Amino acid sequence: MSISADVMESVCRHIDLATLIALAGTTQSIRLQLVQIDLHMNQPVPFCPVHQLSQILNHVRCPQRVIVFPSQVMAVDWCPKTDRIASGCKDGDIYIHDSSTGQELLMIYAGINQLAPLKWSPDGTKLAYGHIDRGIRILDAVTFDELHIIQGHKRWWVSSLAFSQDGSTLVSGSVDESVRTWNANTGLNLRNLQVHNSSVLSVALSPDGSKLVSGSCSNIGLICSVVTGDTLHQMCGHSSCITTLDWSPDGTKIASGSLDSLVIIWDAKTGKELSTLYGDPSRVTSVKWSPDGSKIIASYLGESIRVWHVKSNPNPHQLYSRIWHTNTRATRVNSVCWNHDGTKAVSGSDDKTIRIWNFT
Repeated sequence: MSISADVMESVCRHIDLATLIALAGTTQSIRLQLVQIDLHMNQPVPFCPVHQLSQILNHVRCPQRVIVFPSQVMAVDWCPKTDRIASGCKDGDIYIHDSSTGQELLMIYAGINQLAPLKWSPDGTKLAYGHIDRGIRILDAVTFDELHIIQGHKRWWVSSLAFSQDGSTLVSGSVDESVRTWNANTGLNLRNLQVHNSSVLSVALSPDGSKLVSGSCSNIGLICSVVTGDTLHQMCGHSSCITTLDWSPDGTKIASGSLDSLVIIWDAKTGKELSTLYGDPSRVTSVKWSPDGSKIIASYLGESIRVWHVKSNPNPHQLYSRIWHTNTRATRVNSVCWNHDGTKAVSGSDDKTIRIWNFT
């Protein structure tokens, strides 16, 4: 039995790397063929046995929901306490959507900068973003009224933001090579860290709020004390700019992504490299631990998303899932994150969409 051309065409409209299961053979022998229809090249994968079908399908996902925007989506963040997703767009606006219905709840003429740092506080009370005036805005997460206008990064845009678990402290990294900590309740500057000699592209706070990690275009990650500002450890292993960082929920590990296409897991206590995750050969734009610490998700400029089991899987290099965000080969995925329980993820892309993926 073969798949008709009209069915194949229909599937290809919805999946860029459409995965079709074609049945062929006799009643005594049925062979299943996994066929990947690339929009530029037709390259069928060799016949696979039936017992491998479930493993193959585990790597094939369709979005649960697609939401379209007027411009490229540069950042997404899922509110830890609600079903709301915040999306920062290249045109400077921020959109709030209900993830369960896809309904647009609010559009904010925010003036978010094109690096689009955007972050909900873990307690769900605040939303912070980097402004085009090189400052930071903190909004009330219920009314979206402006709580604080923060100025301090003088020369360049803010590139990354991170909140403490209780939402009281905000850390910012900037292209001006500095890392700064702020009282998120008052907007007052707590500490300035001049620990890098190149643009800081990513920051993250430890779950207990005692340490921060920052990554820069010097290819080095630094673990510092939040209280003293002292550098505790260096993370050396990337060969290009560190674009994204995330601390594991238990505070024992750090994941980093880089322009060198690698995702590296580090020991947070020593700064030593533990393992390297290989995915798309293009640049890593975003990396996030799942809330239970069992999986890592990463997005790439090469329009793909990768997920690894890093807790239960004895081979951390083995992919749990490979997702193609879009049907346009030249489109990059700029950001990805999990929902509060790790059953879903959302990705934002240059194709002017966010897509919600189900992992249950």
